[in-house]
Amino acid sequence: MRSFTASRRAAKKESVEFEVNYFDAAVDEAGHDIEVEKTEVFVCVGDISTLSLSEFARSAEIDAATPEGAAILAEIFREAFDDDAEYRRFFRFQRRYLEADDLVDILGGLIEDFTGRPTQPPSVSSASSSTDGPDSRVTSLPGGFLIQAEPISSSA
Repeated sequence: MRSFTASRRAAKKESVEFEVNYFDAAVDEAGHDIEVEKTEVFVCVGDISTLSLSEFARSAEIDAATPEGAAILAEIFREAFDDDAEYRRFFRFQRRYLEADDLVDILGGLIEDFTGRPTQPPSVSSASSSTDGPDSRVTSLPGGFLIQAEPISSSA
C-alpha cells in the first residue's frame, strides 16, 4: 500500500501585483458628468495549486458567468490572493467595474505569473524580450480597461 504525506512548501513564490485601469463617473467643476480614468492596484501573495490549475484547464469550455464557472474563478482568485481583506477588496471592485470575460483575462495573466509560463502562444510581433527585470504584461480589455501585471519581490 502506498502512503503519501501532504507537505506545504516552506517558501511562497514572489507576490504578484497587478493594476486595472478603468473609467469611473465623476462631476467636473462646472457640474458636468464626465468619465475619469483611474487605476486600482491589487497584490496576490498566495499561490495557485496544481489541482486548481487542472480544474481550470478541464473546465475551459464552461462559461465564467455560470455558477460552476464562477465557483472555479472564485476558488483560484482566493488561492492567488491568500489574503481575505485583499480578496474582498478585489471582489467589491470587480462587481462594480469588471465583466466575467475581464476576470478570465486577469486570471490568465495571474496564472502566467504564478507558473512562469504563458497561457497563450507568444506574439509574433515581439522580436526579443527584456532581461533587465521581471516580466511585465499589459492587457487591454473591452470597456476601456487596461491590466498590467508584474511580479514584485516580497519584503522579507
